[in-house]
Amino acid sequence: MAVIKDVARLAGVSPSTVSKYLNRPEALRPGYRERIAKAIEELNYIPSNTARIMRTGGRTNLIAVVVPDIINPFYTEVYNAIRIACAARGFMPILYTTQEDRNIMLSCLEKLNTRQVDGVIICFLDEENIVKELEETQRNVPITILSWKNYNEQFNSVLIDAFNGFYTVTSYLVKLGYRRIAFLSGLLNRAISQEKLRGYKRAMNDNGLEIPADYIETGRFRYQTGYSCAGELMHLETPPDAIVAGNDVLALGAIKYLINSGYRIPEDVAVTGYDGTQLGALFEPSLTTVALPLAQMADMAMQLLVEKLEHPESRPQQAIFFGKLVERRSTKKDAPMILDF
Repeated sequence: MAVIKDVARLAGVSPSTVSKYLNRPEALRPGYRERIAKAIEELNYIPSNTARIMRTGGRTNLIAVVVPDIINPFYTEVYNAIRIACAARGFMPILYTTQEDRNIMLSCLEKLNTRQVDGVIICFLDEENIVKELEETQRNVPITILSWKNYNEQFNSVLIDAFNGFYTVTSYLVKLGYRRIAFLSGLLNRAISQEKLRGYKRAMNDNGLEIPADYIETGRFRYQTGYSCAGELMHLETPPDAIVAGNDVLALGAIKYLINSGYRIPEDVAVTGYDGTQLGALFEPSLTTVALPLAQMADMAMQLLVEKLEHPESRPQQAIFFGKLVERRSTKKDAPMILDF
């Protein structure tokens, strides 16, 4: 069985650095965290405190990770970040998908109530509609919410500030000289879409720009939606000169339509995304986006979950993260090729 010195040797760091990673990963630079997490995974190392929990508490060493789907590459990257964070602490994730269906989500929570897992991480779901059911599940197993908004203070929450992300990216387009900026996002009955729209509107209003009603297009967060909605926007009497998309997949769908229709990007129309998926970096033109710090968020989600396991009576905590604007060629023709986040 691997020990902490083996992890330190493979990662090229000191044992004390590995110990710091296991207890306070946020105190280390991202490069160190990635090397240590990779070494832990390769060696199948189980931290001593986790092993103690397993021996004394009879735990399953399993963490349920619930995501809307795995078609969207963003959720695949979310799961992968959590998988690495789980491995670093000696846990194994089990993936559940809800297909954005409330009944499937309720069925999933029912299964989790049997306590066959040590904890649950709920990722980017519309938690507002299932708060009561989540409360019931948390009586049996600790929950951490990874999301856009804190719906209930009794859950540990790791949140991303979508409002500021969309305020930032919209303001950025205005500074580049774009004025007819359209908004393309998910259905507005979702809280996340409302937060993104609010950030976009605030930026437009602060810069004294009008928002025609037909400049707001919504649908499912799918590539096909981006393609079709971009078509509707560009057939308007006064089409937009920029499109702010609610995620990278929508943005890439919009770009595909624009290219197929003979538009030049970004000379005729600029496009931005949100998420920071690897796919956006590899697309041509590469996608300007707001990249989310998924590795840090996943680390924090697991840290809060383990703390709740070790101290069940501890009060719920909340951590808020912010996205980072990554400028690429969908808004600036001579932007450097940036492949990392």
